[in-house]
Amino acid sequence: MKLPSELSKLKIKLLKERLKCKTYKQMIKKAERNSQKFLHVIERFPETSFLFTKMQQQHIKKPRGRRFSIEEKILALSLYKQSPKAYNFMQRIFVLPSKRSLQQVLNLIPVEPGMNNVILENLKRRVKKLPEEKKLCTLIFDEVALTPGMQYSNIWDQIMGLEYPESGKHIKIADHALVFMIKGIKAKFKQPLCFTFCQGATKKEILKTLITDVIKKIHSCGLKVVATICDQGGPNMSAINSLYIETKEKYMRQNKEYQSLAFEVDDIKVFPIFDSPHLIKGIRNNFLEKNVRFIQGGKVKIAKWEHLKMLLDVDVGEDDIRMLNKLTEHHVIKEKIPKMKVKNAAQVFSQRVSATLRFLAKHNILPKECEDTAEFLFIFDKLFDAFYGHSYQESSKLYKSCLKVNSIHHKLWDDCLPILRSMQFETMGRGDGTKITKFVQVPSIKNWIKNILVFKEMINYTKNKYNVTSLLTRNFNQDPLENFFSSIRSNGVRNVSPTCWQFVCAFKTLLVNNFNSVHAVGANCEKHSNKALQCLKHLLRKGNKVVGSQTTVKENHCIDPLLEILSKDDNKNDTFLNEESKRYVGGFIVKKCKKLLKKLKYIFFTAQC
Repeated sequence: MKLPSELSKLKIKLLKERLKCKTYKQMIKKAERNSQKFLHVIERFPETSFLFTKMQQQHIKKPRGRRFSIEEKILALSLYKQSPKAYNFMQRIFVLPSKRSLQQVLNLIPVEPGMNNVILENLKRRVKKLPEEKKLCTLIFDEVALTPGMQYSNIWDQIMGLEYPESGKHIKIADHALVFMIKGIKAKFKQPLCFTFCQGATKKEILKTLITDVIKKIHSCGLKVVATICDQGGPNMSAINSLYIETKEKYMRQNKEYQSLAFEVDDIKVFPIFDSPHLIKGIRNNFLEKNVRFIQGGKVKIAKWEHLKMLLDVDVGEDDIRMLNKLTEHHVIKEKIPKMKVKNAAQVFSQRVSATLRFLAKHNILPKECEDTAEFLFIFDKLFDAFYGHSYQESSKLYKSCLKVNSIHHKLWDDCLPILRSMQFETMGRGDGTKITKFVQVPSIKNWIKNILVFKEMINYTKNKYNVTSLLTRNFNQDPLENFFSSIRSNGVRNVSPTCWQFVCAFKTLLVNNFNSVHAVGANCEKHSNKALQCLKHLLRKGNKVVGSQTTVKENHCIDPLLEILSKDDNKNDTFLNEESKRYVGGFIVKKCKKLLKKLKYIFFTAQC
């Protein structure tokens, strides 16, 4: 009797197991379908999102047992440099590498003042893959202000913060960094190559040597430098003029006449261009103080800044009903103008301001002479558009299209050249003991003329030599380098004036993470989409071997400069060290006094109770 009951129990058990098996099969099929969908979604993730998701799979491991790839560490480094405080919070809720791991990543990268042969060698390999047209580039250089200060690096056995290369007998403490960057003309890339430290501005002879050496190194990598771009600082203009004179003298020794505006390096023409945003600011800053006299259509005209003040006084009311709602006191009133902002200068030299000023003058609301000022503003509006062309197609503004051999830009430039050559600013001089009015041509006007002549020659040169028939003039300015400086200042924390050591750390971080940094609000440049031609990820994969590839540090290299600074009789450095010592000691005393006052306040309170 027991046997049938056992059989029935086994049958029931078998049915249950079959049901389970069927359920599991259905679950497996559903999981396969879902996994395919999940994989399809994952494949479409951006690279950074995929890496971040992959890191979270390590949550089942103990913190000390987690291992991260180079790419994951670089992503984490980008997050950390945006906000260390936010990174601390993210570490609590997400799986992320420790700060120590990130610091070790940066320590492996050999970045120091001067040319870096490791970067150049890898750049050479990368450039081989580019077509010839995309090998054309510009060399941009500019200086950024730093806070003087020295810091010893035990990783590189060096003191960071000294002038390099040395400009005299005595080594000085650096307060500026000079950065060289290449920018593609037909390709969207930029690449910082090297930097140097200096006190004040870099000397003309040193800058001239650096420009020549950097261009030669770039040519050895396979790229072709078509132009240099810089602002109109004194050393920059002197160095460029010296290079041009050298080239001219070379041809004179060969009994040849040199008629080009370019200088030559390795027998290749390099055209010097001055940054157009800096030029428009230079015109505005001169116009603020001085009236302008120019000849147009055979008539002498006078433009005055006072007319813009009159325009602002007439155009009053709410912004919604004003004719020029963008024109404010921050554009016109001298004391309120931010002198470094390009936007505030460009919005004054605009077609709309010019047209409104001319309209009000014609209807006798403003003086008739305001028409001269309107014409002056309109000339520079068209010029600025011509040097900021950003489209290969026709644009709503005629001159913002690309430059070609037969484009409309040449007609504009031919019309503007006589006007610019006649343009002079009114200044007060002294003669025979009395004040007299003089009209002089300022450097900004001369450099506008040079830029026009250079572009007219350069478009023909690139067509004949490199078969490049069109150029976007917007690619010939300092915006990429200004963006880089903005990223350095906002790297990690807002640091308007970093020290040399902080500059080097930010420089390395931006190279590693391909410039992934926030575009600063109110930055003095436009946001752009250029990426690095190479980042330094390849250096990290080599580990400590990279460090050995650098030139070894000479004995006493790091300590001798410091001893020289401390021992020499230089009033500037003595004063600097003296002041810094006073600040340090003063800060220490204030800190101690604060603690003492807190204790006294507590004792006084308890005594009253």
